[in-house]
Amino acid sequence: MPRATVIIPTHDHGPMIRYSVASVLEQTFTDLELVVICDGSPPETRAIIDELAATDSRVSYRWCEKGERLGETHRNAVLDGCSSDFVCYLSDDDLWAPGHLEAMSRALHRSDVAHTNHLFVDGEGALHLVAVDLNEVSMRTAHLAGSSFVSLSALGHTLDAVRKGLRWRVTPTGSYTDWYFLVGAMELDLTIGFTDDITMLNIAGVFRAGWSLERRLAEIAGWRDEVSERWPAVVHSTMLASARAERSRVRRHDDWSEATRNQLQEQLSNLVVEAQRANAQMTAVIEDLAAQRIAVVDLGRSIGEGHEREQALEERISTCDALVAQLTATLDGQRSAMGDLERRHEVLLATKLARLQQRLARSPAARRLIGGPR
Repeated sequence: MPRATVIIPTHDHGPMIRYSVASVLEQTFTDLELVVICDGSPPETRAIIDELAATDSRVSYRWCEKGERLGETHRNAVLDGCSSDFVCYLSDDDLWAPGHLEAMSRALHRSDVAHTNHLFVDGEGALHLVAVDLNEVSMRTAHLAGSSFVSLSALGHTLDAVRKGLRWRVTPTGSYTDWYFLVGAMELDLTIGFTDDITMLNIAGVFRAGWSLERRLAEIAGWRDEVSERWPAVVHSTMLASARAERSRVRRHDDWSEATRNQLQEQLSNLVVEAQRANAQMTAVIEDLAAQRIAVVDLGRSIGEGHEREQALEERISTCDALVAQLTATLDGQRSAMGDLERRHEVLLATKLARLQQRLARSPAARRLIGGPR
């Protein structure tokens, strides 16, 4: 029963897989089985795997119809049939250094899922170091937010993690399959470890869009001997280059900081002058506002006095209106009384005239005067 199972998913990279398989079979950790999952691969790929399996009994393959996305769920069938201690993955266009499985074996003794550090080759052929620890809060937070740090070829897990529920799922469009797999491990609260060993070369396909298969084959063939025979020197030179680049970056940063400090000092001096000018303007504005406030207070006071005078006049007018109303009522009463007197006077005059006429009628002298009967 092999202690390690290695899974290489492939689709249509054809002869490139020869180099990936070779890097597995050259591992110092030899107790392994290698399963190539052909996800709808063309017949040429099957012929290559048949040839590789004929030369080493540890190599086998599973032929599958093309699955959704990168055929991730095909890998679950291999996991279900595993009896080894742990599983590691390798892309069909990446290379392992000879000590990769030994490093992963050590890391997986103390964790459910683990990964190594690695180098990747950009599209210009330059090497870059990738050092990751997903137990750091900031890095784990960034990973959960969508940043992918761990390549599939640097990833492995125990069979116990599978029994705890770790599975491959169809990855959402636009996301990396290895990123989504690790998100699943985090959701299960599995322990995630790493090793400081640098044991993998990632020949990142994202930098090689539009490359022909011949060009990619020439590139991976050129790196094969570097990885299998001179890997420590490759890592050493890359780390030295990284150190020199960092030193240059720090020096540039220091130069930039000095220039920036001088520039900021000048800007600060200019800001102080502007602040003093603005302060003087503000003082003038405040004084003007104070004068205007005093004027407003005086105006308010004048308006208040005017309101008081207006109120007094209104009160006097109201008093006059009441007096006029009273006089009008008195005059109307007097007019009514005079009318009564005039009517009484007229009645009195009429009465007196009637009486006078009666007296004259009875008077003998009046009868003689008017010639009436005697």
